[in-house]
Amino acid sequence: MAGGITPPPLAIISRNLESCGEIISETIRHLFIHAGPDYSEEVVSKTTPALWRKARMDAPGLKVHGLETVADIMRGLNPMSGHLYLEALQMLRLANEITTLIFGKSPHASTLFPGGSASEANREAYNQILGRVNSLSIMRKRLSRSGTIWSSSSTRRNPDIAGQANCPVI
Repeated sequence: MAGGITPPPLAIISRNLESCGEIISETIRHLFIHAGPDYSEEVVSKTTPALWRKARMDAPGLKVHGLETVADIMRGLNPMSGHLYLEALQMLRLANEITTLIFGKSPHASTLFPGGSASEANREAYNQILGRVNSLSIMRKRLSRSGTIWSSSSTRRNPDIAGQANCPVI
């Protein structure tokens, strides 16, 4: 509510959908594009060979993500070649399209104003958004893969990494 103006219910739904698209986009961007390569085969095999050797262990959650070893997950995070990295780029595009369908452009909305939105709410647009949301729902399996990599190979296997969060801020 801005300036005492209550947006209509459909405007609130539109804003919530756009917000979800933005959150999904940022999460994918962080986990797979920014942080993911730090845990990739290309990086870990060169910087921490002992950790790379340990990555050949069985990956927890095989039934969820289908990758047998942590090393398979790390290969998937290789920048510009790993299957998880490349899939994240596709999912990032879908999340940005949700934002664009509702607010005209991403990341800075061009149709938003206090009390509502200038974009037309119609069945076709919402069906397109729903299709993208359904496609993005498969990303939860990919997120569980990344959870495996960060919990298994890093903090449990390398106590030096586990203690880094406790370092004083300079």
